[in-house]
Amino acid sequence: MAKNAMNLFRDLPEAAKERARLKAETIILSNRLARLRRLQGLTQTELAGKLHIKQAAVSRMEGRADMKVSNLIRYLEALGGENIRVLADIKGKRKTIPLTQ
Repeated sequence: MAKNAMNLFRDLPEAAKERARLKAETIILSNRLARLRRLQGLTQTELAGKLHIKQAAVSRMEGRADMKVSNLIRYLEALGGENIRVLADIKGKRKTIPLTQ
């Protein structure tokens, strides 16, 4: 009998589920960063020039789920980002934490 994807996922060991979640988060973050870059009309090579790094480093940044906050800030500033902050809902209340000034 065929199983749907949710049933297959449910039957996985916890370690495998965690690896799958991490991979999904990596893909989601990568797509969001790359989309922001493309919306600014930049290629990875052009962004790398602004960051004074190699294109391969930009590719690695876009492919990571565990990027350092400092690297994320540099990435966003190179795209023209200003007043970068984190927005979180904590116990039902929206909190904004500035990361740059």
